[in-house]
Amino acid sequence: MLADVPSPHSDEGLSSSTATGGTDLGSASSAIGAPTFSWPHPSLQHVNVAAVLLKAMARSVRKNPEVFSLLFVAFLCLVVAKYTQNSGASQSPAAPPPIFPKDSPVFEFSNGDMQSALSRIQREENEFSFVMYYAHWDGNSRDIAVEFDRAARQLSHRVTFVAVNCWWLHGSCRSRVKTTMYPALLATAPTIRNGLQYTGILQAEEMVSFLYRLCRPFTYVPDIESVYSLHAHHGTVVVGYFDWTTFPILPGLVSFQKAAWLALEKDSIEPIAFAVVTNIRLAQRLGLQQSKSIAMIRTLNSTLLYPRDAKFQAKLIMEWAYKHQESVVQWLAPAGVKSTIMATQLDSSPVVVLFTRHHRRQGLLNDFYMFKKVALDYYNCNNSRLIQRLISAINSARKPTPDNCNEADDRSDSAPSVCECCQTLADPPLTTTMSHGRNVCQVCEHSTTLHPSPCSPALPHSQATWTKLIVHGKSSLAPNSCLHLNYYYSPYSQYQLCCKQCDIAPGHLYSQSERCAVPDSNSGRSAINSVCQGVLSRTDCNSKCQESSRGTKTSNANSNQNSHCRRTLESKENVFHPYLGPFTGLGCRTNRTVNFFAMRSEYFWQFAEQLGASARSGFQAPGKRTAIVLLDIEAEQQHLLAGEITASAIKNFIFNYTTSNLTRHLRSANAPSACSQMTGVCVQEVVSSTFEELVLDSTKDVLLLYYAPWCGFCSRTHHLYLMLAKVFQHSTNLLISRIDGDANDLPWQFTPSSYPTLLLFPAGQKDQSLQFPQSTVLNLPNMIKFVLQHATLL
Repeated sequence: MLADVPSPHSDEGLSSSTATGGTDLGSASSAIGAPTFSWPHPSLQHVNVAAVLLKAMARSVRKNPEVFSLLFVAFLCLVVAKYTQNSGASQSPAAPPPIFPKDSPVFEFSNGDMQSALSRIQREENEFSFVMYYAHWDGNSRDIAVEFDRAARQLSHRVTFVAVNCWWLHGSCRSRVKTTMYPALLATAPTIRNGLQYTGILQAEEMVSFLYRLCRPFTYVPDIESVYSLHAHHGTVVVGYFDWTTFPILPGLVSFQKAAWLALEKDSIEPIAFAVVTNIRLAQRLGLQQSKSIAMIRTLNSTLLYPRDAKFQAKLIMEWAYKHQESVVQWLAPAGVKSTIMATQLDSSPVVVLFTRHHRRQGLLNDFYMFKKVALDYYNCNNSRLIQRLISAINSARKPTPDNCNEADDRSDSAPSVCECCQTLADPPLTTTMSHGRNVCQVCEHSTTLHPSPCSPALPHSQATWTKLIVHGKSSLAPNSCLHLNYYYSPYSQYQLCCKQCDIAPGHLYSQSERCAVPDSNSGRSAINSVCQGVLSRTDCNSKCQESSRGTKTSNANSNQNSHCRRTLESKENVFHPYLGPFTGLGCRTNRTVNFFAMRSEYFWQFAEQLGASARSGFQAPGKRTAIVLLDIEAEQQHLLAGEITASAIKNFIFNYTTSNLTRHLRSANAPSACSQMTGVCVQEVVSSTFEELVLDSTKDVLLLYYAPWCGFCSRTHHLYLMLAKVFQHSTNLLISRIDGDANDLPWQFTPSSYPTLLLFPAGQKDQSLQFPQSTVLNLPNMIKFVLQHATLL
């Protein structure tokens, strides 16, 4: 290149070398020495321009030295980067350590190598895989890794479990997998190109349940009983009919299976059930006339057929199914992040929420299906035959087994048998000349408490009450039959009305008796027969209870044991209201309708506690986390069901809400210790349960501060309020107190509209409480002035 540069001194050297025999460029250079260049001398004008530029740069540096520093640092970085690139000394740091134990069946790639992860999945013989994309620094990822490992230890023989660190900068997973949060769980299945994202509860049991459904996306139903059983488990069932004579090639089955997988991804908490029918007679009974046809079996509406002119594609089938699905009882499962799931579901109308544990292996024995049975009965407006079959399927699955009977016998020592308190009335004749065929009715109260109270003497107003029961109940009662009904809200007592046409003496128009025995379905009829024969007598309740209890223990007849067990484990459910009628179809006969929801108490019990359900409050079922809450967002009220949770208790609970006979439940925090003279300066903490005792004490002036833990301005006033208590610490007639309004509910007249709020309840004039002016600054001098001005005993 240097030889190509023109120079006035190079022509002579080139010509001489050519003349002497053409030596190479290297020998020529050595012969004539190193090449020299002469640059033109700069003119005076160029020197002046350069001087001006240098002076301008100097002034700029003096004014803005940081600019020069930045330029210098940038130049230095470029030099270092160039040097590092040329030297080849770049080296990636070591991958972070794994977060799974060494003996875990999970294949972990902490370096984020996606190619190695995909190769591992392909080498495994399992048809399905479950992949967890995590960030090694994320605490949530490490917590869920424990649950992921537990699920892998249960299903690694059927599903390949893989974990990839997608946060590592030098791994390919970070660039190939895009996720908005960690961890992200993805299941792979045949014909599903992009996999199925798991959006369910991040617990091992729920992951295993999801994977079982993934391995078996649809259920084969051979007969109609299997259809009803599947429908009882799920709110909506999509049934597809495929002609099995063309096996192994079944047109449309692959798309149907893929639609079931897509439905599992859309709702992994309560997915729509997919079923396959191969029997042509069963298919025709379900409305399917030809192969490759689909029907959706719903509970409250008629069966819906997939349009024949629609494309038989998996995504279209899934969207069609979720567009027309219906759910009698819907599961609520908050995701643990900010969302509007709860507000959307609970703001529409009053809701009844069941908090219960749910074990999928127990099937219909879970309390959820007892609750679902109540909801089905509530919505059964047209006496639907399908709903009756679903209720029968649930009842059949929940029948007590011999093991349950043995457990019931073991518990018979602590729980007495049912005692009855009966009153008999003869219906007035329709005409004054009628002397025969009078309708005699008997109302019996079955008491199931541990200490049943004896019958009270007959009073005139009680006779009117029994007459009203007979008048309202007899309209729906068949001749010579019995009806179970509930008049008062109580889960511990049931009422039975039995009527019979018979002759009766005038002295038997009104009588009363009391007896205790093991409940029997024919006890009402036998009792009314004894009334007609005039042999009704009073017996001793306690002795009969003991005798029936001993007789139950010594009985060896299987029929009597099963009958006793069945009545011990399940309450009578044919609930009747004297004004609203039977519970069946109540949702269509009132404007105060409710919706039914359920939440898993093993995961979301804190919601129940926030609503007031706890062992301390008495609204939690003993020994288990089960509670019923009726929430009315519009009225800002919640009601809790007290006592044992049974189907009849829930129905009575809804009856009383419909007739506005429920009182608002007030949440209360734990009662703290009271202030004493030995504690020095003290601000008394008030809770709902102690509000009346402390604040409404007519012998003291009470200053009450309403605050909330999330209120920032409240925290700024705490030290001022403590200084106020120090000022008045020797005033025995003044109580300085405060209450957490977020944890304690009060009657509406004592509930503030904002926090903090300062109220003074004067002694002897509690109905004339005074509020600290909102226009006044809440400081110590103003609070002292407020107390001195309005207190009555200072």
